[in-house]
Amino acid sequence: MKNVQPRFAIAGLAALVFLAAVLPGLRGLNYPFLFDDNWAVVNNPLVVDSLDVKEIFSSNAWGSTANYSHTPNYRPLSVLSLAATHKMVGLNPLLYRLTNLMLHGAASVALMLLALSLGAGITASALGALWFASHPIHAEAIFFVVTREELTSTLLILALLILAVKAFQSSSPEIGTRQQDKKQRALLLILTGTVTILALLFKEGAVTIPFLLIAVGAALPGSSWKTIAAMAGTAFVMLITYLGLRYWAIGSITTAHIPWQDNPLVLVGPFERIKSALNLVPLALSLLVFPMKTTVDYGFNATGLPQTASLGLALVGFVIIISGLALYFWSAFSKHKSALIAVGVAVLAIPYALISNLIIPSSVLFGERLLYLPSAGFALILVGIAEFLRTKVSSRFIGFGAAAVVVLFCLGFMGMLASRNSDFKNAKSLFDSSLAAYPGSTRLWNNLGLALQQDGDLEAGLTAIERSLSIDPTNASALNNRGRVLMQLGRPQEAMDSLVKAIEMRPGMPAALGNLCILLASQPDVVRATNICQLAVEKGAPVDEVLEMLKHKATQGP
Repeated sequence: MKNVQPRFAIAGLAALVFLAAVLPGLRGLNYPFLFDDNWAVVNNPLVVDSLDVKEIFSSNAWGSTANYSHTPNYRPLSVLSLAATHKMVGLNPLLYRLTNLMLHGAASVALMLLALSLGAGITASALGALWFASHPIHAEAIFFVVTREELTSTLLILALLILAVKAFQSSSPEIGTRQQDKKQRALLLILTGTVTILALLFKEGAVTIPFLLIAVGAALPGSSWKTIAAMAGTAFVMLITYLGLRYWAIGSITTAHIPWQDNPLVLVGPFERIKSALNLVPLALSLLVFPMKTTVDYGFNATGLPQTASLGLALVGFVIIISGLALYFWSAFSKHKSALIAVGVAVLAIPYALISNLIIPSSVLFGERLLYLPSAGFALILVGIAEFLRTKVSSRFIGFGAAAVVVLFCLGFMGMLASRNSDFKNAKSLFDSSLAAYPGSTRLWNNLGLALQQDGDLEAGLTAIERSLSIDPTNASALNNRGRVLMQLGRPQEAMDSLVKAIEMRPGMPAALGNLCILLASQPDVVRATNICQLAVEKGAPVDEVLEMLKHKATQGP
C-alpha cells in the first residue's frame, strides 16, 4: 500500500503535465500548412505520392525537390510518418497537428519521469515538466507539422536517458558473469541500439546520444563505467550505421552547401563566426528564461549577424559557457553533488553545441525549434536548483509559495504559447507576428509578399517583396515572386527582368524558369519561349502543357 499513493500522484501529475502541453494547441488543429510545411508535406512527392518505403529511405527528406537540393536532410522515419498520415487523411491538417501535440505531451511526461529517476521529488519533477510543456519557445517545434522530427527525436532521447539512469546505477560489478546478467545486458544494448537508430532516422541531431550517455553516466554517483561504455559504444555503432545509410541514400554525410541566406556566418572566417556564435548564446539563454521576442526565421538579416557581432556580447556568451561547464563539474563531482543539475547541463549544452556554429557552421544561423531538447535540460537544472534549495530551506510555507509562483509562471507561459498558436491561423498572421519582432528577415518579407499575392492583394504583396529585396537584392526566391506579381499586374517587361535576374542568381531555378516560360508563351518569339519552356520542364517546373501548346503553335506556322 505504501507505493500506491506515490504512483497515483505520479499518474495524476503526469496527466496534468500532458494536458498542459496539449491545451494551447487544440484551437489550431485545423490551421493550414504554412512555411516549410508546404515544401515538406504539401509539395513533397515522398509524402503525397504513393507510400513508397524504399523511395523514402533512399531520398532527401524534401523529396529531392530541385529547390531544396542544397539541403540534404536524411530523416526517413519522419517522412514516413508524414506519408502514412497522408495515406490516412490526405492533406486534412487535423491529424498531422494532433500527432505533434501528442508527441509534445509525451515528451513532457518523459521529462517528468527522467527527473524522478534522477531522484527529484514528485512535486518538483511535475513543476519542471510543466515549465517545459508550456514554454512558448516550443511553438515552432509543435505547430509546424514538419518539426515532428524534433519532437519524436527528443522523446526517444529522453526515454533512452531514463533507461540509462536506471542501468548505470543498478548494474553490479559482476554484471555479465551470470546467465541472467548476460541476458539483461543483451536486452539493454538492444534497446540502446534500437532507440538510437530510431532517433537518428527521425533527425540527425540525435548524433549527440553517445556523448549524452557518457556525460550523464559520469554525473551519476556509483555509475558502472562498464555499462556506460557498453551503452555509449552501442550508440556509436548505430551512429556509424546511420552515417553509412545516409551516404548510401543521398551521397552526403554532412551538408555539402549551406546557403548564406540561411546562415550568413559561412561568409566569414573562423574568428568572426565564433564571435557571432558567442553572441547567440545570450540570445538562446534569454529565450529559455523568458521569450519576449520570437520569430520563425533567424536567417539573413534578422539578427544583423555577423556584421553586428559584438566583442562584449561574445565575452558574455563565453562566460555563460564557462559557467555551464563549471556548474556541470561542481554538481557532478563536488561534495554538493546534484545529478539533476549535472544531467540538466549536459542535456542543455551538448545538443546546443551541435547547432551553435561554435564547432562547425550549422545549416541555419539559429532556430527556436533547435532549443526544444536543450530546454529539457534547462528544465532539469531548474528542478535540481529547487531540490537543492529544499534541502537548505525547511520552511513548508516558503516551499508552497515557490510552487505557487512556478504554477502562475507556467500558466502565463501557456497563455503565451496559445497566443503564438493563433499566429499560425494563416500565413499573413504568422509572418506579421515574426516581422514585428525581427523586421530584418528577407525571407519573411518575401513570404509575406507571397501570402498577400495569394490573397489577391497584389500591390501590398509587391511592396512586401520589394522590402525583402531591399534587404537582400540577390534573393532569387523574392525576385521570382516579384516577377510573378508583376505578370499579374500587367507589367511584362519588368516581370521578365526580375525573372531573368532570379535565374542569374540561381541558375536552373525551376520556379523562375516556369514563370518565365508562361510569360514568354504570350510573346511573339515562339522559338525563345519553346527553348525556355523545354529547360523549365527538364528542371522540374510543371509547365508541360505550355510547352506542348508552343510546339503545336510552331507546327501551325505563322
